[in-house]
Amino acid sequence: MQEELSYNKAQRMLLGVAIGDSAGSVFENYSRDWIATHLDPDPGIRSDSLYPRYTDDTQMTLAIAELMISGLPFTRENIATFFMRAYHRDPRQGYSSQTYHQLNAGTGYQAFCNSLPEESKKERRSDGAAMRALPIGLYKKIPDVMHHAITNAETTHGHPHAIAASCCIAVLAHCLYYKKAPYYRIIPYIISNCGDQIPQDVVRIIRILSIPDTYSPERILGDRFRKDGVPYQESLPFLLAVLSLVMHYGPDMKEMLRQAILLGGDTDTVAAVALGAAALLDESTKNLLPYLDSIETGPFGRDFIIRIGKELNCRYPDS
Repeated sequence: MQEELSYNKAQRMLLGVAIGDSAGSVFENYSRDWIATHLDPDPGIRSDSLYPRYTDDTQMTLAIAELMISGLPFTRENIATFFMRAYHRDPRQGYSSQTYHQLNAGTGYQAFCNSLPEESKKERRSDGAAMRALPIGLYKKIPDVMHHAITNAETTHGHPHAIAASCCIAVLAHCLYYKKAPYYRIIPYIISNCGDQIPQDVVRIIRILSIPDTYSPERILGDRFRKDGVPYQESLPFLLAVLSLVMHYGPDMKEMLRQAILLGGDTDTVAAVALGAAALLDESTKNLLPYLDSIETGPFGRDFIIRIGKELNCRYPDS
């Protein structure tokens, strides 16, 4: 496929999400030791018939992108409406039991929003809000990015860590889409733009990543998650994983995908967001090409993703 050379940044971002999601889903929730003995040298090179379909990570990211394209207000109600529309036109696997319940609670955004009690929402600290936040970074102004990243999170999650992770991922995308800083300087940019609006324990944790060093899974996982890998129930290990992968591997998508999967646990979400962010780098274009044939075809497959990316870039040009 040669036409990919002309793909814009928004298209590359969404394609990167789908590639990481589908490749990572093969290894989701396996132990790190098992993955290390079964992972192919290049886990992204397969035909679409050998990979499962992309999961909730890509579907919800596309729903956010479609809402942004529509020009409708970025509200909880519209977010819920686009989530439900995306799911019911094309049911996908990978959703948590809580989100699956929300999506099937009835018709209309009220059913989605009201099906999860506020007290339960406040305790949700999983990576589910941050996993879909990359497109939000395409808003031109940081205050809009932050406001919409918070709204995105609060639609389904209320814990400060989940909200902070949504903000950081959106600001990461903004940084790379508009070339505000090189990929190896993303931490100072993120802290300077959202550090006063997220919990200080989160700021302290991600600031550690700015210390020059080699890539360290131990720093990401700590003793608690060393064996089983990145847990979907927690936002901070996921956030540390994505930021570390982007900082250290930049446009090297082959090695980034391998390392994302080797972290274990929620491999599809980590790989989806890391590759989606890395695909925003101009240098990543040629490294993305070998993986495009692994993206599924079908009504909501590769061609659909490309079209959504084109419309997203038209509405939010990077120049």
